[in-house]
Amino acid sequence: MKKILLLIALTFLLSACKFNDVALCKSSLANSQAIPMSELIIPTKSIEYANMVGKNFVFSMEGGFASQVPFPQELLMFRLKRMATNNKITLIASEQTSYINDWNLFAAEKIFSGKKFDRRKERENYLKKNFGEASKEMAEYFRISERQIFRVGATCGIGTPSYPTVSEICQDGFLNDLEAALQEALKVASSEKCRKAVEKELKFFRNYREKLLLEVDKNIRRAYANDAKKHEFTTLYGDKANIKTLLELKADENYLILTLTASENAPGEKRISQVRERDFANMWAEDGFEVFLIPDKNVPNKGWQFIINSRGSLWDARHSKVGSCDVSWSADNARVDFAELDGAWQVTLTVPWSDLGFQGMPKQEFLANVYRNRAVHGIARATFAWSPIYAGAYYQPKKFGRFIWNEGEK
Repeated sequence: MKKILLLIALTFLLSACKFNDVALCKSSLANSQAIPMSELIIPTKSIEYANMVGKNFVFSMEGGFASQVPFPQELLMFRLKRMATNNKITLIASEQTSYINDWNLFAAEKIFSGKKFDRRKERENYLKKNFGEASKEMAEYFRISERQIFRVGATCGIGTPSYPTVSEICQDGFLNDLEAALQEALKVASSEKCRKAVEKELKFFRNYREKLLLEVDKNIRRAYANDAKKHEFTTLYGDKANIKTLLELKADENYLILTLTASENAPGEKRISQVRERDFANMWAEDGFEVFLIPDKNVPNKGWQFIINSRGSLWDARHSKVGSCDVSWSADNARVDFAELDGAWQVTLTVPWSDLGFQGMPKQEFLANVYRNRAVHGIARATFAWSPIYAGAYYQPKKFGRFIWNEGEK
């Protein structure tokens, strides 16, 4: 087995060398050559690297989606060790001062030394040494981060993004779970040494959590009324769609106006939709759009849903609790304008504010999402979204974008 070179750049070694020299070394390797070791979680990437022979690989514990959230990486080190049978491997350790990154360095030294490494026992001993009476709670902190990163990475490309996004990593209360685990560790930390160790990790966590939340907020889809911008849809998972779909938002003191354009290269007669009476029950199964509007982000279970098929027919309902809707409700004065375009079809949904209970254009932004259900004979059914939801039911307010009516909110 060819030797695995381990380049160490953690904080406790920085005192023995000049920071600039180490940063330059990391910059020249990590930025231009190094492959994030986290990529080995992604099935297609893992297979690609495993099939290579006679290569010189430079991997890093940082970069990729591991740069967003530190997580235990010893399982990936075993994969590197197997790859080293037929390749030369260089691994660059993280310089971030987290106990998880310190654990990764500790594990790497053990694994690549060729000595026996029982990961569960070694991790348990490491946590007891550093966190004493809070080791069980810190084990949960390690486990949560490891589980989430492996989960989002292992499903990449299988009906999910080809590469994990910050928004996907942070979904399902992930950051709250990490905070809760650290708070539990603080509760049981009776010794000064243990308390200081947990506080150090908590400070590190809150630092990167703030950065993650800023990134998540930056990635929220926002449409501003009357800015003439046409917003393009993606797959449900945020990847580029193979067919163009556009959204344009307008509003005035009397109406909400939503124009949706669906590119379509199949003949009109191929669409699985027909001209229907208002509120046809199975319109959701046809070729068309689904629009969700929630006027108060603090009451996400209350809102409205509109379905417009590719013939211009309309269905609408009101949501009052998650998982159910009142189909007896109607926006009585709403209308749909339908147009056949060259290589596309288009619908414009116009809803009076009064039908939604507003006197004039509302000041608050709406949680909103719009989906395109493409249902064409001879072509596999597909769904696209203005704001990606990754997986699950369409009604997921936490993953919705924002419709903003007041230009002053830009």
